[in-house]
Amino acid sequence: MDISRLSAAQLDRLHALPLFHGLDEETVRSLLQCPEVTCTAFSRDTTIWQRACPVTKLGLLLTGTLRIEQCDFWGNRTILRLLPQGNLFGEAYALDSAPLENDVVAHSEATVVFLPVSLLLEDASPLPGKAGTAIYRNLLRIAAERCRFLTAKLSAMSQRSTRDKLMAYLSHEACMQLSSVITLPFSRTQLADYLAVERTGLYRAIRSLEEEGYIRAVPEGFALLQSPENPA
Repeated sequence: MDISRLSAAQLDRLHALPLFHGLDEETVRSLLQCPEVTCTAFSRDTTIWQRACPVTKLGLLLTGTLRIEQCDFWGNRTILRLLPQGNLFGEAYALDSAPLENDVVAHSEATVVFLPVSLLLEDASPLPGKAGTAIYRNLLRIAAERCRFLTAKLSAMSQRSTRDKLMAYLSHEACMQLSSVITLPFSRTQLADYLAVERTGLYRAIRSLEEEGYIRAVPEGFALLQSPENPA
């Protein structure tokens, strides 16, 4: 898809992405009109980038959701993260010209704008000095957000049991969604992959927490309850 075929609304959406915070609309449009910038639509479950491929571009998720997956030699899959619309991906590898360590898969139909890192950081960049400084600052903010996410996931993964991992995950989601009624971003099967636990074990943990009054299933997620056995 030619970047010039994007609608005004889509271009406005790109301009609003965290990577371009503080840059004026004219600068962003000028950058996106560089011939090296491309836009591609992906169908659901299509692999966008595969492990070990070299990465020289940043991915800007214009629409849809992506999965960051890790598969071992025997095909066992772990979902590391879901990226919703508006996210940047691949920056850690593009900035270091390193091969990708995970797979990037379209979780739903998705549209991605690919932006060569050379257009942002190298001497040939079309960005003026202040805009380049803003890009550096924005990349640092994004890296900090990634670090917070990894800290939260490590907290869940470090729990000993499937039940404790699930409770840590649900507690974090309630905090992030600012609600005791949370929406799961993926299916229960995918949740097991995300937490790196057996599916049957996860289902048992969910059933146990429901029976004990900690959670209640709701459409697309769970309501977190205060158990009489565990008063605030």
